[in-house]
Amino acid sequence: MKLIVFSSPDRSIAEAKEVTQMFEEGLKYFHIRKTNFSRDELISYLNAIPSKYHSKIVIHSQHALKKAFKLGGLHINRTQRKKKFKSKFKFWLFKKVNSRLYFTRTHSKLSSLTDDTLVYKYVFLSPIYDSISKIGHAGNFGNRSIEKYVKLSKSPVIALGGVDVDKFQECKELGFEGVAVLGYIWNNDNMSSIEAFRKAKETLKNLD
Repeated sequence: MKLIVFSSPDRSIAEAKEVTQMFEEGLKYFHIRKTNFSRDELISYLNAIPSKYHSKIVIHSQHALKKAFKLGGLHINRTQRKKKFKSKFKFWLFKKVNSRLYFTRTHSKLSSLTDDTLVYKYVFLSPIYDSISKIGHAGNFGNRSIEKYVKLSKSPVIALGGVDVDKFQECKELGFEGVAVLGYIWNNDNMSSIEAFRKAKETLKNLD
């Protein structure tokens, strides 16, 4: 199963040092979702991470930075899909022109997993559980429905939202191709972000 780490929602770039250590210890997928970051702030954040790890990074905004930093992927949100990818052909053409990049998106409805005809590197289904980082953001899918729709998805599905190490086994049994962690890493009262990453990595390694 894939282990994907999301950036914290904070405006600080100080966490880039911790992210770099996670890369050094085996992190393969890192999503920068800093909705309030300006272009210059995102550039500073990326510059704080050694360039050899940039191919493991997916950005959710400021997509034009993809070339300068040789990033691994782009996350396509709802607005971007409506503006740029109104047809499957347009999406295919964009992927062809940017053949080195991979693309991801998030689904908040089970039905959209099967309604979407585009194929991504992977997609997120969220929220699976009650959010750790967002108060009042509750999981709203039943396990039986999750199993059904995850199997029918054209793209690999990653569990996002309230996911911690205690949920990894269940996520695997539900058919998810991986787990994404955010609050468990950055809002953990019991351990540092690095310790939380190590535990997540080890837990995935030891799943049945």
